[in-house]
Amino acid sequence: MATYYAWSDLYNGGKVQEVKRANGVMAKIVTDRNIIKRGEKVTKSQLKVSDEEWDHLVESGSIRSYKLPDGTTDRVSPTRALILSLLDRRGEVDMNKLLEMGLANAPVVEEEDEEATAPAGV
Repeated sequence: MATYYAWSDLYNGGKVQEVKRANGVMAKIVTDRNIIKRGEKVTKSQLKVSDEEWDHLVESGSIRSYKLPDGTTDRVSPTRALILSLLDRRGEVDMNKLLEMGLANAPVVEEEDEEATAPAGV
């Protein structure tokens, strides 16, 4: 299985305490959060999510199969850091960097069985 990284902070449960408010109503408050910080490795079993929920996290970009780009900080989003990393000194896109990035992160395509995909009668 591929390695995945959090591209946004992911809430992964925590401790909840039930307290009685001054008006007598019981309320649940979060006393401790378990956060997977962006940039950390993450697994489906760690998040305890279904296949559908995992697929949604991957499709939405919250989890990706490659690390955060260099230059990502609390003030610089991963997308902005990626764009800035592709620019040369003149502020133009460096095509060599763009091609290198594309080759390094090319999607893996699994080969299908030709007999299984061939139309009937062929």
